[in-house]
Amino acid sequence: MSNHHHNAHNVPASSSSIATANSLGFFAFACTTLVFGLSTVTAGGVSQSNVVLGMAISTGGIAQMLAGMWEVPFTLFGSFWLSYAAILIPGSGIVASYPTVRELHTALGFFFTAWFAASLLVTYASLKKPTPFIVLFGFLTSSFAFLGAGEFAAVQAVTKVGGALGVVTALVAYYLAVGILIAADQPPALP
Repeated sequence: MSNHHHNAHNVPASSSSIATANSLGFFAFACTTLVFGLSTVTAGGVSQSNVVLGMAISTGGIAQMLAGMWEVPFTLFGSFWLSYAAILIPGSGIVASYPTVRELHTALGFFFTAWFAASLLVTYASLKKPTPFIVLFGFLTSSFAFLGAGEFAAVQAVTKVGGALGVVTALVAYYLAVGILIAADQPPALP
């Protein structure tokens, strides 16, 4: 008996796929969110988040958007990373266009509030999914809430809480990515 399945065009498809859109999406999300979270909490004394820029464009943005062709949340959050990268690119002039630091903080507060709202709705939509999905989107929603509040209040300690929650979000995303990769197109059977 063959170890292959056939698709609608009767072309054999291996049952031992090494990658899925879900695993790509979760790995891209986890890597970018981890670097962002660590930069936000100024881990290791790193005070500039410029290292996030490359991750936000390629891994969090493009790779996640590609995974999003099969899964809507990845397209949504891939667009977050692309838009965040646009803000960080000095040549874009976005940050420099704000006449005061206060106005920049408020604008970034709006940005993170919009992503808080989107994450909250994705969390609600995930309530019928396995628990790790709910935990992932719950931490992500909390991260955006603290990032937005930190910007509105211009309090770095609050923003750092958002970054720390981003690190936890990344760890949950890694957990899901590995589970999905191991399960190869089946829901992850993780503890």
